[in-house]
Amino acid sequence: MVAALGVSATAPVRAAEDAPVSLRILGFVEHVRILESPPLRVKARLDTGARTSSLTARNPVTIQRNGVEWIAFEVDDPDDGVEAVRYQLPVERYVRIKRHDGSHQRRPVVRMHFCLADVALVREVSLIDRSELMYPMLIGRNFLAGRILVDASDSLTTDPACPADGGARENGKNDSGDEHDDDGDEAE
Repeated sequence: MVAALGVSATAPVRAAEDAPVSLRILGFVEHVRILESPPLRVKARLDTGARTSSLTARNPVTIQRNGVEWIAFEVDDPDDGVEAVRYQLPVERYVRIKRHDGSHQRRPVVRMHFCLADVALVREVSLIDRSELMYPMLIGRNFLAGRILVDASDSLTTDPACPADGGARENGKNDSGDEHDDDGDEAE
């Protein structure tokens, strides 16, 4: 459909300073590579209605290390089907997620390195058990904004192809904007 409209895989747009910027056009579901050790490729839903990204986190355990709260959690390896990958990361903060039914949920937030298409970034991600949802990861506006357009009629258009070192960039600010976030999980 994109080709039928005469639009290329990257769409030129104008930034606030009138400098041309190219945005990647991706489908509503894409493969994402988690660049933490060990790296892992998972399917993610790209959701422009969600401020922050979220990742499935099974068996979470918080621990203290030198006065800093860390969280250990597992993510199922979709290519293995039996094994899970375990990560341990410092907790950046907690976010209060407003659900579609009006209830709220408190989730830990960690910073992780991700690669989507050829875009590698360090971004905050909230952790929640997404095993009942269709995709283990949701990519929100904190990753998409200014980089990626979502074509809701397409999916799985590309594989993660970031440099070997990840090349992830960090913006150094709180990605979510505020403590009330609606991550759209109910719409899957």
